[in-house]
Amino acid sequence: MTAERPAPRPLGSVAILGLGLMGGSLGMALRSRRAAAQVVGWNRSEGPALRAREAGAVDRLAASPQEAAREAELVVVALPVDCIVETAKSVAAAIGPTSVVTDVGSVKARIVAEASEALGGRFVGGHPMAGSEESGIGSACASLYEGAPWVITPAPRTEPSAVESVVRLAGAVGGRPVLLSPEVHDRWVAAVSHLPHVAAYAMAAAAYDLAGADGLRIAAGSYRDGTRVALSDPSLWAGILMENREAVLVAMERLAGWLDQATAVLREGDRCGLERLLQDARNARPRCQR
Repeated sequence: MTAERPAPRPLGSVAILGLGLMGGSLGMALRSRRAAAQVVGWNRSEGPALRAREAGAVDRLAASPQEAAREAELVVVALPVDCIVETAKSVAAAIGPTSVVTDVGSVKARIVAEASEALGGRFVGGHPMAGSEESGIGSACASLYEGAPWVITPAPRTEPSAVESVVRLAGAVGGRPVLLSPEVHDRWVAAVSHLPHVAAYAMAAAAYDLAGADGLRIAAGSYRDGTRVALSDPSLWAGILMENREAVLVAMERLAGWLDQATAVLREGDRCGLERLLQDARNARPRCQR
């Protein structure tokens, strides 16, 4: 008979800085699973902060990032990528000597390098591969992270105990921890997350140009599925794409190259060539599991 593994030790106090979709969902997940002793939240705007408390995402609200972080075992920065480093640095003097700071940003290399300068081995880059085209605390849900890969990107100086804290956080809300270097993360995510968003925006714009509002009335599953993430916040995604622009440009060039090939064989009436392109692409697409 196999002995039962002991349940993981619950997290202590967790501070979440940013109570939108990602931060709000994290708080809901931690509290619904009783995975943390306390969840303290802070948000830049008061209205969403109050709604997060009403929705059960936090035990209490703090007036500043420093107040939220002061007694936290783990601080999670859940803000847009262009705000993460500044916010992480702002709590460096407030956290305890064993506290850990992580983030949920979609780009990692610069964030990890710059935040580690201020926080040393206590900063751990993180990126849960979960989200929605919706945004804000009104779209948050406790199940957002269940089954999702949670990429953790330690730097050479990151303390192993800090990495373990973020591994525990990911597991506590149902995520699947995956360790990558920040540079590999940024290359891969450009292909599997950032490029699909660019393509979705492009398809939505092209479809409207060609069919107009009347034509979109007959759109069905392929349009809906292919353009779903084009409903994402343009300001948020402009920041992400600019932050990872070198890797995104490589990915966009690869997509443009494939489209050029498809255009050429269509123009030539080469059905066999077109079918080979489509078959190769189909073979490259695994059955994604969540």
